[in-house]
Amino acid sequence: MKISKLLRQFGAVTLSAAMLCGTGFTAIGPYIGTSVPVSAEEKYGDLKYEMIDDTTVTITGYTGKGGNVTIPSTINGKSVVEIDQEAFQNCTSLKNIIIPDSVTYIGSKAFNGCTGLTSITIPNSVTYIGSQAFYSCRGLTSITIPNSVTDLGSQAFYSCTGLTGITIGNGVTYIDYGTFYGCTSLTSIVIPDSVTDIGSQAFYSCTGLTSVKIPSSVNTIDYEAFRSCTGLRSITIPDSVTKIGGYAFYNCSNLRSIVIPDSVTKIGQSAFVECTRLASVTIGNGVTAISELTFDGCTDLTSIVIPDSVTKIDRCAFWGCTNLKSIVIPDSVTYIGESAFCNCDNLKSIEIPSSVTYIYYDAFSGCSRLTIYGTTGSYAETYADTYDIPFVASVLTNTSVLSAEEIVLGQTITVNAKSNKTNCTYAVYYKKSYDTKWVTAQGYNTNNT
Repeated sequence: MKISKLLRQFGAVTLSAAMLCGTGFTAIGPYIGTSVPVSAEEKYGDLKYEMIDDTTVTITGYTGKGGNVTIPSTINGKSVVEIDQEAFQNCTSLKNIIIPDSVTYIGSKAFNGCTGLTSITIPNSVTYIGSQAFYSCRGLTSITIPNSVTDLGSQAFYSCTGLTGITIGNGVTYIDYGTFYGCTSLTSIVIPDSVTDIGSQAFYSCTGLTSVKIPSSVNTIDYEAFRSCTGLRSITIPDSVTKIGGYAFYNCSNLRSIVIPDSVTKIGQSAFVECTRLASVTIGNGVTAISELTFDGCTDLTSIVIPDSVTKIDRCAFWGCTNLKSIVIPDSVTYIGESAFCNCDNLKSIEIPSSVTYIYYDAFSGCSRLTIYGTTGSYAETYADTYDIPFVASVLTNTSVLSAEEIVLGQTITVNAKSNKTNCTYAVYYKKSYDTKWVTAQGYNTNNT
C-alpha cells in the first residue's frame, strides 16, 4: 500500500517509530512525535475524494442516484489520477461511467457489484486494474483493456455473466487468478502475444467459450485455467508451452481433440478429466509421465499416441475410457500404476514392452475383453498369468528354436518367424537354458518377407 494512502485512512496521526525495518520508509524519521496533517475526505458533487498530494486526488466514493456518471479530470485544479478501492462498490443503479485520461489507477473492488453497469471506457492512461475491480458487473457486454495496462488483478472480471467480447491490450503479461471466472456469455477471446502465463482459474466456467488460440508467447497454462468450459470445442497449444497444470481442462465436455506439443514437459493431474467427447489425443515427446487421473472419464477417447519419452503411467490415468479399444505402450515405460486402465471395458488389446517392470495389481480391473501382447518371459507375461488375462507373445511366433548345443560361435543361423500382426518390425531374442528372461540379440540382419 502507498504510504500516502495509509496516512489518509487515519486523518492526523502521530508517528512514534523512527524507521519501519526492512521497508525502506526511512523518510518517516523527521516526523517522530509530531502530528502530521493528512487530507480528509471531501465532496465534489456526488463524488467523494481525497488529496494524495498538493497536485493530485483520488476518488474514494459516490453518493449519487446512478445513471450516467462522468468523472472529471480535475477537481479544484488538482488532477484526478486514481479511483480508489471500493469507490463505487455495489452502486447497482450505475449505468455508464466515463473515466478521464488523467486516471492511471483503478483500485481493487472499485466497481465491485455494479450489476447495472452496461458501459465503461478505460482510457489509455490506466496502468493498473486491481483485483475484483469489476467483480459481478453482470450488465457489461464488452470491455477493452488498453495497451497501457500492465497489471490486471485477480478476479478483475469475475462473474461478468453478460460479457460477450473482450479485448486485452498488449501490455498485459499475465492473466491472473480467476480474471474471467464465470464469464458465461464470452464466446471467443484473443490473447495477445505479450502474455506469458495463463493463471489458475483464469477462464474457469466460461461455458460459452467455443475456441481459444493461445499465442506462442505463453509458457504456462495453470491449474484449472479452462476448467468447466463446457462449450470449448477446440484449442491450439503452441510449442512455447512447457506446463499444463492440474485440472486445466477438467470437464471441457465438448473438446474433441488435443495436440500437446513436444515443448510440454509436464501435464498435471486430472488435466482432462470428464472431457467426455475427447476422441483423439497426441502427446508430444517432452512428456515423461501420464499423471494420475489425466484422462479419467474420457468416454469417447478411441486413440492415443504415447511417446517414447514417457516412463510412467500413473494412477487412474485412463480410468473409465470406455471406447478405448487398443493401446501401444512404448518401450520407455517402466511403471503402470494403480487402476491405470480400470473400467476400460472395450479395451481389447494392449502391447506392453519388456521395459515394464511394475504393473499394479488392479491396473486393468474391469477390462474383461483384454488381451495383453508382449515378449515371452517378460514381466507383462508374468502379470497376465498371475491375474488370468490372456497373453500373446506378439514379437515372434511360429519360430524355429535351436538348442544351445546346436549353436556354434561364428555360425550363421536362419530363424523363420511369422508375426500375428501386420507392419511389424522383427527382432531376435535369445536365452540360455537356465535363464528366465529373453535378451535382445545384437549384430543380426532381418529380411522381412
